Parts: sequence; C-alpha cells; structure tokens
Amino acid sequence: MRNKAFTLVELLTAMAVTCLLVGVMLQVFSLGSSTWKRVDEKLDTFREARAAIQIMSRDFASISQVPGAPAGLSTLTLDWHPDTQMPDRVNQEAYLLTTSRNRGRSDLCAVGYFCTWDNEIGAFSLRRQFTDSDTSFAALQSAALLKPATALAVFPLVHARSKELDTLAAYIWDLQFLVPDPANPDQFAPWPAGFFARELPPWVEIRFKALGTQAARIVTSEGATRQHWFPGTGDHLDTSHKAFFDRKILPQMQEFSTRVKLGK
Repeated sequence: MRNKAFTLVELLTAMAVTCLLVGVMLQVFSLGSSTWKRVDEKLDTFREARAAIQIMSRDFASISQVPGAPAGLSTLTLDWHPDTQMPDRVNQEAYLLTTSRNRGRSDLCAVGYFCTWDNEIGAFSLRRQFTDSDTSFAALQSAALLKPATALAVFPLVHARSKELDTLAAYIWDLQFLVPDPANPDQFAPWPAGFFARELPPWVEIRFKALGTQAARIVTSEGATRQHWFPGTGDHLDTSHKAFFDRKILPQMQEFSTRVKLGK
C-alpha cells in the first residue's frame, strides 16, 4: 500500500504562500492602524475646541438681567478689557453676567472670554475668566455706589482681570462675537459692538479658528509669531507671513461657529 504525503516542493510552496499572506495581512493591519491613529488624533485635536464652544454656548444662553442693577451695568459687553494688551486685541472679547452653579451663595457670576498669546507654545489660547457669585455680588455692590455710574467705570469692577484663568483650548485664534445690526438684521453689527445693558441682541454668533496638534507642533517648531497667525489684509498684508500661513496653517485649521439665542 502506497502512503500519501506532501512533497518538499509542495511544502515550500505552501510556506511561501502563507508567509506572503501573513505579510500582506500585517501590512493591511499596519495601514489600518495608522489610519485609525491619524483619525483619532485629528478628532482628539479638536476635542478641546468642541468642548470650548459648548461651554461658551451654555454661558451665553444663561445670560441674566440683574433686577435693580446700577446704572451703567452691562449684562453683555463685546469689547476689549482695559487690561488687554494691544497686541492681543487682534482677537475679540466678550464679558457677561450669567447664571451658573458655583461655590457662592447665589448663581449670578461674571464670565469673560478672550484669547491671549502663549510664548511657550508660540500660539494663542482661548481663556475663560470665571468670577464666582460672592465676588461678583461684592463687585456689583461697589458699582452701585458709583454716582453717576458709567459703563466704563462699572466694567473693570465687575470683570476684574484675574491671574487665575482657565485655558479652554490651545491653538485657538481669530475669536469673534457677532450680533445682528439693529438697522439691518440681515447683517452683522460692526465691531466693537459695545455694551448691552437693558436690551440684549436676539442672538450672538461665536466663531474661532483651531489648529490640529500635529500641524501645531510643526508651526511652533518653526518659530511662529503673532504675525504668522494674523498675516493681515489689503495694504497691511505681509506676503512672507501669508505664505507661511497658507502653507503651514491653512491646510490643517478648522473653523468653529455656533449661534446662541439670547433672552427668554
């Protein structure tokens, strides 16, 4: 009786095919893993930006009028803080009185949103200045003693710039707060929009740009300055900074925006 078995050539062929299939599978797995990693990194990059715009939307939606408020008190202020340095005024700012749960005895708090330049990362970061209700109430009491009170006098008291600021997200710039023009609701009002004491605009649109982490490392490693993030326009356009922006920043950036309805 003749025994059946594989020949040496058949075994070598089978091993070669198996190795080839394993190699292809490993390559496919590696490619898929790299793609997944890049997608996950991209999603993670903008996670802070998405969280930031949600926090901002919540605060704006909770803007509260203050019964018996002193004259000059602004519930919503779209203007630069007196302590904001001139180079940082390329981004817009917003300050509001909002209802928010906190460690104080009430829920009326002062909140501010603005961007500042961070020398360590070579980029702008989005900051949130939160003042608890007890401190806000004390500031409101002090503001009530001003006779006559003006917005320019009340504003620094209620929104005193604190050294302890929350960083919501890094690599955020071109922060904008847009409201409808009362004369033409289909258009945005010119900046600065000013103080809204008694009547709030029907809505505020929040906009900003964000950069991915991977692109941010490249940008910062090449010594990006404020001018690289804001190369200018028209007669003020810097062609070298614009070329850097178009090559390094523009392809990787993402724009975020949301419109928040104000009032009841």
